[in-house]
Amino acid sequence: MHGLYIDWLALRAISYYYNQVEGSELDVAYLYHIKYDRFRTEAYIEIHGCLIAETIPFINTHLRDNFAERFSEYLPKGCTVVGHTRRSNPNRVPSSRTSDYRHGPVNVYRDGSIIRKGVERTKQKLPNSSTP
Repeated sequence: MHGLYIDWLALRAISYYYNQVEGSELDVAYLYHIKYDRFRTEAYIEIHGCLIAETIPFINTHLRDNFAERFSEYLPKGCTVVGHTRRSNPNRVPSSRTSDYRHGPVNVYRDGSIIRKGVERTKQKLPNSSTP
């Protein structure tokens, strides 16, 4: 496995759940590796990925594996993180020539707290976002 994970425990849990072999430390990064001082105050980060802001009551209580929420905790004050709560698909209109992930239900976090829960992405007018 390779990619960006919340922490060591999240990597272990995901590799166990998907029955995957863990990669070397060179293939893996954790949220604490990011240099957060390089983000501007009030930055807007929208993460496109399935279930990136999913909340599972028992699991989130014990593992704290909500990636979007944890990412927003690390960022400078006032930064906004948006993540999908369900599986997302860029081809909302299959006959279209464009791909766009800016639709579907999302959670919005600021400073580690949820400020909008399960809202439709296309109806959101968020500061600094690329909402069409």
